[in-house]
Amino acid sequence: MVYPTDVLTNTQIAFLATRLPEPKAETGRPAYTNSQLLPGILRILRSGCRWRDLDLPGYPSGITHWRRLRFWMRNESLKVIFLVLSKLYVRHERLQSLKRLSLDGTFIPSFEFADTTAYSGKYRKTGIKLSTLVDARGIPLSFVFASGSTHDLTLAFDTMVQMPTEGYLVQQRVLLADMAYDSFPFRLFLKDHGTEPYITRRRKTSVKLFFEDHYPSDPKLTRKRFVVERFHAWMKGNRRVRMRYDYTLCSFQAFVYLSAIVLCIRQIVA
Repeated sequence: MVYPTDVLTNTQIAFLATRLPEPKAETGRPAYTNSQLLPGILRILRSGCRWRDLDLPGYPSGITHWRRLRFWMRNESLKVIFLVLSKLYVRHERLQSLKRLSLDGTFIPSFEFADTTAYSGKYRKTGIKLSTLVDARGIPLSFVFASGSTHDLTLAFDTMVQMPTEGYLVQQRVLLADMAYDSFPFRLFLKDHGTEPYITRRRKTSVKLFFEDHYPSDPKLTRKRFVVERFHAWMKGNRRVRMRYDYTLCSFQAFVYLSAIVLCIRQIVA
């Protein structure tokens, strides 16, 4: 028996299940298929319930679902599928979505685990920091995970570097970000990578007077930065991602990438 889910349709679940690897048992009974376990994993993602809540008669156990999710994340299958789906979406949009990028970080509360958690003085909570880069329509392109005490600007460089750019030739590309990313070295970094920085200024200084071309401004364009905040709001609508309950970062990353995969599949597969 398979758990019902409203996160994806049957066609979309079959599309994702056929592209995820399955473990091969040399002895004993055959392993469950991805089509049998994926609805239960999506139920955990959406509702935020415990793995043990899947231990119902006639259904695969919760620990079986958990092992399959860990299996996908350890061999980086979820990350690879996320990158492939994001590339397919960009090609479908004919590179128009890459002309305007938005960057922002979000704080996710967590228990005080030993793996990548820290106390944030800004939020006065213990948690994890997630830096996200999205395109013009809010489809995520790259993620960077760090402890909750890390500043957003520190993660900005790695987030931009991890963006898939192979085979993409965009003549004019802009980056929208808030004043937390107002740093002259970061603006030079964006210029060197062919990106025009439209970042909200903190205050005027003498350095900005000499390098005024590195500080473009457009109020109408800056308002379109909301797409990255909209993605964070949608992602936290999945209760398993709203707060980190997983001891290891690997399990939590699996849910984040699965959330991004769900969003991409909804845009690609009808």
